[in-house]
Amino acid sequence: MGASKAYLYGSTAAIRGHVLAALGVLKVATADQIHRLTAPGHKDNKAFRNALLDLSRHGLPLSEGSARDGNKSWG
Repeated sequence: MGASKAYLYGSTAAIRGHVLAALGVLKVATADQIHRLTAPGHKDNKAFRNALLDLSRHGLPLSEGSARDGNKSWG
């Protein structure tokens, strides 16, 4: 994955789309929950964390604090 000026964390458009679609339904979720829901075949949730960080730089989504398991939740 290569970073661009708009997306410094190097997320892909496909993963960003999955993240936004999942948050549109769930309203609040962690990167791990989005990963397990949209692409359980990925080995880890790093791509989803990067997509959330990239999108947050553009005002979508916002960090909602931490979930019970300590992971950052997004809405």
